[in-house]
Amino acid sequence: MSTNISTTKVFLTGFICFLLVSCGSDNSETDEPKEKVTTTVKGIESAEGVSEKEIRIGVSLNLSEDSKTDPSFKDGLTEYFDEVNVDGGIADRSITPVFLDNEGDGLTQVQNVETYVSSNGVLAMIVSDDSSTVATYGSAEDNAMLLVTGSGESRWNETEQGKNVVSVGVDLCNFDVGRKEDANENRNSSERKAYSLGWKAAAVIEESLIASENTGVLTRPAVLAAAQNLYRCQEEDS
Repeated sequence: MSTNISTTKVFLTGFICFLLVSCGSDNSETDEPKEKVTTTVKGIESAEGVSEKEIRIGVSLNLSEDSKTDPSFKDGLTEYFDEVNVDGGIADRSITPVFLDNEGDGLTQVQNVETYVSSNGVLAMIVSDDSSTVATYGSAEDNAMLLVTGSGESRWNETEQGKNVVSVGVDLCNFDVGRKEDANENRNSSERKAYSLGWKAAAVIEESLIASENTGVLTRPAVLAAAQNLYRCQEEDS
């Protein structure tokens, strides 16, 4: 009998210890919510495409050998961002263009945009011509992302699509870039125009980032709202 009692005591003791260990493992650390999308670094609330050192801007262009103007567009925006970075960047962060080749193909362009709007993607986007980009408006708009294009068509008045698009091929209100553009003496007229559009697209990004930074936030919705506040008056003129 005593043996059975001892065995029962050991069993009960072990069972109680098991319960105590199980309950003790349920601490506050396991119940903490997942990390928020936004973080605050150097006093700026930020999210996708923004780190402590850089701001990533997606640029989808036709970089194939048969492209006659997109390489010049790329040169324009790259040289503009280089100047911004030499001057200290935005919010103590450099602007880093992330290039993807759309090969002059609309489907590839859409795939590039999907890459840009991923969780580890970019803060905003630039494309040289939105003629093959209309299908990408939905993705960019769903993610509240600013899309700057080199198009000569204003999209502000489009009812369902284009509210997040700034077209630099038209005269933008409130646009006053202080940086001097390259003379482009070695480029033909089409290349010079493409270079200027790239330069202007980069300037729109800089102005929008500065306006967003002044609110203490660098997120996709904040940058888009800043661009809309800057250039929404274009709607009245288009």
